[in-house]
Amino acid sequence: MEHDAVARKRELREQFRERLAGVQPLWDKAAENLRKLAVYRSATRVLVSLHPSLRQVRLNALFDRKLLLLPTPGLQHGFRLLDGAEIPIAKRAMAVSSRFVDRFGQRLSCRESRPKPIDLVISEVLAVAEDGTCLGDGAGHLDLQVAVLDALGWLAADFQVVVLVDPSQLASTLPVEPHDVAAHWLVSAREILRGSRNAVVSHPIWWDQLDRRTIRRNQALFVLSGK
Repeated sequence: MEHDAVARKRELREQFRERLAGVQPLWDKAAENLRKLAVYRSATRVLVSLHPSLRQVRLNALFDRKLLLLPTPGLQHGFRLLDGAEIPIAKRAMAVSSRFVDRFGQRLSCRESRPKPIDLVISEVLAVAEDGTCLGDGAGHLDLQVAVLDALGWLAADFQVVVLVDPSQLASTLPVEPHDVAAHWLVSAREILRGSRNAVVSHPIWWDQLDRRTIRRNQALFVLSGK
């Protein structure tokens, strides 16, 4: 059954990549729409993917006086923390770029840092179902990030997941695997939808699906593997 889900996901990724070819999503408008969401307004600490589609979300977070946690590519160097109060307004756009995250972000040690819990995780997806089931690019970035943060104790007990989407990325249903993280909220330029799939309480790291090279190159996994 799990093998069927993997195969079906592979097929769907190709279909959605073809569907999205030539589409110009209104990411900036979706980012502005996100600001209307109550869980975003009340969040004080947010994790946002470094994907280009979420650049405006990252910038808004700084202007909205939130502490912004950014995952480094592949989590090779863990996470960086940005505080808008410490970054000049003129440099904030640069600060949220993947090229300059090391320059402006505070390095968080996966061994020693104890940041306050993250309220909100904001990510991109390749596709998402109406119930919040997500389909990523196959690299498992969202699932792994949430699992790592959970293992580190950096997630609030009631944290929520938001994904920014274009209408062309919506699906009626999507296959699910046990480790898949579901979205509580789907935000596009036009609307905000609430996912109905029950969120998983625990997000364990699936060590048997990770090779040694991946663990060695991932700072957080390397630290956690020694526990």
